[in-house]
Amino acid sequence: MTHAVTLLLITLFFGRWAGLIPLATLAAILVVVAFHMSEWRTFVSEFRAPKSDVAVLLTTFLLTVLVDLTVAIEGRNGAGRIPLYATHGGGDEQSAC
Repeated sequence: MTHAVTLLLITLFFGRWAGLIPLATLAAILVVVAFHMSEWRTFVSEFRAPKSDVAVLLTTFLLTVLVDLTVAIEGRNGAGRIPLYATHGGGDEQSAC
């Protein structure tokens, strides 16, 4: 919350000068911040999961990076149904419990 208020105040009172910052500089800052937020060690550790889960993870990740988040979610839903259908029969049958 503090960061949001700080950015709001900078934009309101120093927006004229912030507009002079080159976009390449802002892009570099964005890349560094995204890298620090990414938790890449956790991402790499996910590859120990079953292959179907890894396929869903990679499909969603690549579609998010290369296309768009909306497309990635739609692709994940499509790819996510395959492992569920293969392991649980699609969910149409009632459980015998």
